[in-house]
Amino acid sequence: MTMRGLIADFGGVLTLDFYEVLRKFARHEGLAEDALISEVSEDAIGRQLLADVEAGVISQRDFQVALAPRLGLEEEGLVARICAPLEPDQAMISATTRLHESGVPCAILSNSWGTDPHDPYAAWQLEQNWDVVVYSHEVNLRKPSPEIYTLTAERLGVPPAHCVFIDDTAHNLAGAEEVGMTAIHHVNTGDTIVLLEDLFDIQLTDLHA
Repeated sequence: MTMRGLIADFGGVLTLDFYEVLRKFARHEGLAEDALISEVSEDAIGRQLLADVEAGVISQRDFQVALAPRLGLEEEGLVARICAPLEPDQAMISATTRLHESGVPCAILSNSWGTDPHDPYAAWQLEQNWDVVVYSHEVNLRKPSPEIYTLTAERLGVPPAHCVFIDDTAHNLAGAEEVGMTAIHHVNTGDTIVLLEDLFDIQLTDLHA
């Protein structure tokens, strides 16, 4: 079955490796390179802080105030400093742009840390270039909750069974598959583009030749 809609994560899909961004931040701040990753994935308090900011339960500012002392860092501008190393994955951006220009409805679905005081999406013009943009903190849902995938598909106007979902975090794929989407674990840009070609029957190989 040829797919009809694309839903993509932001950090780590349209950008280069997001986990490497977190490691670069940690190294720059004089921490062990996995310090931030461990804090928000292995520590119970850190995991809850991440879940709360992504679901809009707490603000970005509250997230910074709570997280900074746990890392031994200055609170002011913490999210901006974390996101500073973000760089575009030009091949993925070109491929998704080609899909969109071919008539495929496209959406961004991002587990967001909020946009105030720092908006990590501001320079990317997502609202201008994508049909639908869903930030988790705005809808009080976060991946991998099945409801956020259903919501995004509804806004996109494409049934979940006809949507492809791409995420660099394997944990986020199950919720998409639960609602009937075809999920791609984004590890290598070239491999992802080949899968998109097959699923949408649109030639993209010249973009990664």
